[in-house]
Amino acid sequence: MKKIFGLLTAAVLFAGSFAFTGCDEVADELSGPEKTWCSMPVTYANDDESSTANIYVHFYFSTTEVTSDSTASKALKKGITIPAGLTVVVTSAGGDQSSIISGLTNNAYIMKTFALDSETAADDGDDSYTVTGSREKWSAIYWLKSDLRQADNQDSNPPAQLSNGGNGTGLNWDSIKDTFSWKRLLANYLLDSL
Repeated sequence: MKKIFGLLTAAVLFAGSFAFTGCDEVADELSGPEKTWCSMPVTYANDDESSTANIYVHFYFSTTEVTSDSTASKALKKGITIPAGLTVVVTSAGGDQSSIISGLTNNAYIMKTFALDSETAADDGDDSYTVTGSREKWSAIYWLKSDLRQADNQDSNPPAQLSNGGNGTGLNWDSIKDTFSWKRLLANYLLDSL
């Protein structure tokens, strides 16, 4: 009931801001932050829910492509490009989660970008569940998940695994597809209220 009330309130405020004022400033205030890493803990269960992994899910929304050329230790690794849209990164919440999600150790990450204003299949090769990397989708997630709005869970710097100072390794889809599903993560834990 609390989620439904929160969703309805956010929808009314968002729609009302356009209907009565038409001001871009109001829409910007109601939107989730841009170019800020927002993180939340999630307990991810395998298909039969017999085992779980404690992970962090990090969100980054941008209307433009972001490429790092910085060598600062906390900056995004030099040479990494984040496309425009909603980028979601999964990291371990400590300890080795590789028994649940293949290869997800403290120094590994899983990353996917849902293209700006375009439908993207959640899992490669499976078009049955798509997500649009829109400002509206990001704003809805941001306002429905209170962890994302806590100051301690927001940072201009990326997760350590994606920084110059970290030694993180990105996991490719073929190595994780049997133990991890973006569809499961998004549908069961993040977008269940939308």
